[in-house]
Amino acid sequence: MRVVVPIVLGVAAFISTAVAQSPMTATELMRSAKAHLNAPVDLRGVFCYSATHGYQCRTTEPLMIVTEAMPAGPAKSAMDGDCGEVDGLEQSANCRFTLQVVPTEVGIQDGDYMRRGRQVRAKITVVTATVISARKE
Repeated sequence: MRVVVPIVLGVAAFISTAVAQSPMTATELMRSAKAHLNAPVDLRGVFCYSATHGYQCRTTEPLMIVTEAMPAGPAKSAMDGDCGEVDGLEQSANCRFTLQVVPTEVGIQDGDYMRRGRQVRAKITVVTATVISARKE
């Protein structure tokens, strides 16, 4: 009986890691953000930059990720030194990242995002998250 518990826990940890590593699109997260609260999510193709308070990441959908901090490393250095709000809005290739995040809060606000190369006004889904990892694409 004692051997079964560690094996079950190991299998559960492996399955949760595998699920967290399956990339999600911005569209999927935007439509189901509340269902992913407090669970790790991998999100590809986000355009991040250092903001006045923390970091913001824009997407090709009306979705924005906000966080207080980024983990140390090359991605954070790029966001701090090379990526500004205009890069995020214009979706600069130099500021494109893959993030693993844990969404902690979801809200809606009026704002702008890029759709087919044009800036449009929309209701933006804002996901406040803790960033586990960030890497440049």
